[in-house]
Amino acid sequence: MGIPIGTDTSRIIAEIIGCSIDEALVTQLRKEGIAIKGYRFVDDCHFFFHTQSDAEKALMHFYRILSDLSLSINEEKTLLTRAPFQFDSNWSRQISGFVFRNSEIRYQRLDIRHYFNLLIQLSKQFPNDSVIKYGIKRLKNLKINKANWELFESILYSLCIAEGAILPDMLSILLQNKTDLDLSKLQSIIEALLNQHVYKGNHFEVAWSLWMARSFGIQVTNSVAQEIADSKDIVSIIILLDLIDNKLVSGPVSTSAIAAEFRQEGLLNEYWMLVYEANHKGWVASTVLSTVSFFQQISTLGISFYDNTRQVAFGSSNIWTGPGNTPKNAKPTTAKGDGFVY
Repeated sequence: MGIPIGTDTSRIIAEIIGCSIDEALVTQLRKEGIAIKGYRFVDDCHFFFHTQSDAEKALMHFYRILSDLSLSINEEKTLLTRAPFQFDSNWSRQISGFVFRNSEIRYQRLDIRHYFNLLIQLSKQFPNDSVIKYGIKRLKNLKINKANWELFESILYSLCIAEGAILPDMLSILLQNKTDLDLSKLQSIIEALLNQHVYKGNHFEVAWSLWMARSFGIQVTNSVAQEIADSKDIVSIIILLDLIDNKLVSGPVSTSAIAAEFRQEGLLNEYWMLVYEANHKGWVASTVLSTVSFFQQISTLGISFYDNTRQVAFGSSNIWTGPGNTPKNAKPTTAKGDGFVY
């Protein structure tokens, strides 16, 4: 029936595969009497061994296990090194240690600009690392003076153009500052993102840009909407049909390419979610669900795989509303995620 691809489903599938790799590696090393300590967060791994030879053997087994799954190691990020060694990269320490001054408006404005320049500089210096994605997380809880909001908002938009992977984080920040957004500027950014990524086939960025438009009731042009409708990007097409249903597309869009899948085979191949949701929600008129009893039954039960009432988590506004003009920012902290520990 096909595998649904998206942020949450991809993470689940990645963990299923990752856990099987964990188990296979630990089992093989135990057979050889090799002690291993380590940590894995999604696909980033750090392993620790008593000797150089144990580390080399483990790496060899790791290569083989991945190869059996038609996966490969990123050679540029793989290395053997002796202790003592740095736990954090230089760039992450620079970002987490950056201090935003809680003084006058003009000094905070300078700090915001310097932080932006630092992220851009480090992202170019370390192109294989998620520098901007790491850096934007500090901005979520940053309290700024209202006089600096326009600069702060513009910097957010510049960062998302530079790095599409931060779109979920940016949406979170925008939602917590919804009443202060310049919607005309946001519409221009969404158009720029869609024009940048649709033609490159960057499905993640396209889907999040469309969801951003849905979140703020912003229209997308029918020309770019047509490109999406004619693509093979199932998740983005589902969001697009929702936009069309809510009159958030500037003009007519032909759905003939989509309608071609509205047959029994469409429910049994990689288009199943698109065919099901479009019929279940009444976006496209068809009786195709009646051809497969399973889908007809779950539709009758009101089951949907696309919930447009859900939203990313977000906090309180970044704009300082306390007494005086000086925001009270906490000292920087380094967030740690969950992972698999050997």
